[in-house]
Amino acid sequence: MKLTHKQKKYLRKNINKQSVEKIANYLRVPEEEIKRYLEKVWDKKKYEDFFAKDKVKNTAVFFKKTSFRKWFSKNLGQILILATLVIVAYINSINNRFVSDDINGIVNNATLNNFKVIFTNPFASFHVFIYYFINLLFGHSAAAFR
Repeated sequence: MKLTHKQKKYLRKNINKQSVEKIANYLRVPEEEIKRYLEKVWDKKKYEDFFAKDKVKNTAVFFKKTSFRKWFSKNLGQILILATLVIVAYINSINNRFVSDDINGIVNNATLNNFKVIFTNPFASFHVFIYYFINLLFGHSAAAFR
């Protein structure tokens, strides 16, 4: 089935405004027919660039339309299974003592109680910030630093 003159005119007018899928639905023709026509009238580079861009746009639209809440509720079972497996794997280490570098980095670290230390090293500020607040809330509890 070939595209009519009216269909070609509509296609040229809307190809940069709508997806090929929407145009095909509006014109009531298969997408493949539109792709064949575009391949015939456009040069190879323009055709490949357009459909590469279209794939990226479709991916972006997918992520825009998919909200975190929908994704979370859809995958809640897998998330709970994963969380349970992680808890089971680490449950035995919660009450263990500090070891090796933790002794110098946390237990014997006098600057851990000083808020100003957070801003002294910009590359490690987030790490120091987290340690400061864990120490502020829970003290030198090894379970809190896990």
